[in-house]
Amino acid sequence: MRHLLLAILVALPTALITFILTRGASCPRTPTLTLEQNSTADNQDQPPVVKPQSALPNTNDPIIAFKAIFTNPFEGFKLKEELVFYDDKGLFDYIDGAAPVYIKNGFVRLAAAEMATSDDHEFTCDVYNMGSNNGAKAIYDTEGSAQTTPVKVGDAGRSAKMSLVFYYKVYYLKLTAFDAQAESKLPALAQILAQRL
Repeated sequence: MRHLLLAILVALPTALITFILTRGASCPRTPTLTLEQNSTADNQDQPPVVKPQSALPNTNDPIIAFKAIFTNPFEGFKLKEELVFYDDKGLFDYIDGAAPVYIKNGFVRLAAAEMATSDDHEFTCDVYNMGSNNGAKAIYDTEGSAQTTPVKVGDAGRSAKMSLVFYYKVYYLKLTAFDAQAESKLPALAQILAQRL
């Protein structure tokens, strides 16, 4: 009897260990935290979690694109007012009878900016998203005039009295100065804008 009891005492721990090991192998593992779950964990010392690409703002949004153009400071220039945005309905109020030509050529959105040189000579900067390079070129060609001088900016540009227009990529830009000092700065501003498009 003593030998039987000793055999059971020796076999019991071995059987118990074997049971625990085989049972643990068949149990599902505790799920690990994903990046998003980790951000709500109790450990507050961890660095913030970067959101997945799909959660980032849509950079194809024309308003986001316009704001990106004007966000960083311009050397020698400043925004005087907040950007004003126009859709196809608002375009009729802004440019009167010319709106149908823009809309026919793919107009998406307009950003109108009141700007000034650093010494307060004022001008306007209208940036039209025409949806395609062909649409931007069509407006550039439509608004042509014999009294202009070619300017090397974007895909093509030209200046006239107190104004400079050019198109580049999907954009058509119209810069209008209110005095001779502002007019002299238009080519420099056009180059800055072209680099940001």
